[in-house]
Amino acid sequence: MYLDACVVTGLWPSQVSQATIGYCLSGELDDRMTFLKSFGAWAGFVCLPGLIIVSRGPRPHNIAEVKDATLLLLPLLLIPAIGSLILWSPVFSRDTSGKGMLAGVLLGIFLPILLGLVWMQIYAAGFASGPLIFLGSLLIAAPSACGGALAGWLRSRSD
Repeated sequence: MYLDACVVTGLWPSQVSQATIGYCLSGELDDRMTFLKSFGAWAGFVCLPGLIIVSRGPRPHNIAEVKDATLLLLPLLLIPAIGSLILWSPVFSRDTSGKGMLAGVLLGIFLPILLGLVWMQIYAAGFASGPLIFLGSLLIAAPSACGGALAGWLRSRSD
């Protein structure tokens, strides 16, 4: 870590102070924390409707029902994970014009629809399950767009 600070600052090891090392590390830590904040905000918007649906249903009586309810929410985390990784790509770095927020809204709308179509092609077993999966992805698109806008705003504000 000491040599990394020397390489980053261009100084000899004897010239690098603890303050310089702390400054370099705090910048990396700020970026990681802002990424986690944007992912958490987006995940909150996407998973909240699913949590409300699961909490309104019947109480689970055994571990298999708890596992089924948990597995219902795990694919919903895929939307903010993919969207946050795309938002934090170098394409959107150094953006202060609001393109990050617009990209977050567009990703928030199109990612659930795209993943719903993929899910429908892979897992649709019955006649009515395909349209219900697609309807569910359309219902998740609105909260995902709000979460994507917040994540894009956090991304554009971090630079």
